[in-house]
Amino acid sequence: MLIEKLKLTIKKLRHEQFGQCSERRALLEQLELKLAKVEETAAQARAFADHVAAYPAAMK
Repeated sequence: MLIEKLKLTIKKLRHEQFGQCSERRALLEQLELKLAKVEETAAQARAFADHVAAYPAAMK
């Protein structure tokens, strides 16, 4: 949910680039960095969940 919200906000900011001020550009960069971190955290969580789910099967 957060990832989709960040992507939508970034898309809107990119669309409004005409007459862009430095503050908007800085906000866009911050949102892109936050999105990258959230996506990385989500990927790590999925990998950990997959590892945990596979662990009991390896014990048999």
